[in-house]
Amino acid sequence: KETCSILTEGKRPRYVTLNGVENRNDFNRALIQHDLVDPAVGTIIKIAGTVEKLKKGLGQASQDIIEAQLLMQLPEAIIFDDLERCAIKPKVLFGLINEYVEHKAKKVVLIANAEASGFKKEFLEKKEKLVGRTLSILPEFDAAFSSYVSDLPNGKGKKYFERHAGTVRQVFEQSGHSNLRIL
Repeated sequence: KETCSILTEGKRPRYVTLNGVENRNDFNRALIQHDLVDPAVGTIIKIAGTVEKLKKGLGQASQDIIEAQLLMQLPEAIIFDDLERCAIKPKVLFGLINEYVEHKAKKVVLIANAEASGFKKEFLEKKEKLVGRTLSILPEFDAAFSSYVSDLPNGKGKKYFERHAGTVRQVFEQSGHSNLRIL
């Protein structure tokens, strides 16, 4: 409850997926991606790109200034997802994130599949300055399954799942996955 109240005060938290992020520039772009969707900002960046073609470098400088301004306007809370899918080495990635935790006093939530190949070991070795609290999320089969079935249109498929809930549970549990997306 404490974390939830921190995240809901003021502006909405910024959700940032790190899937496919390969370097610092990609990391910064992921942070401001939401702002780049704004038509006015998109127009400014297109103009900066045109200026770049015309004036070599001036456009890049303009783009860098716009991005820096957008980075300064980030909300108080940032949610970083898909850490295990980021191509940046964990030590470097945690340094980039720590800049927002320690130096910019942002509230940060990290979401990762800690069991991903190679990620868990490096994460556990480097998390001491970055992570204040670690939570494991376990699947709640009954809630997820009943929600899924209730969203199905009335018909044979829905009736099938209602009659075979035990079988679906058994298959899910035997699969060894804890990810309800597989369900």
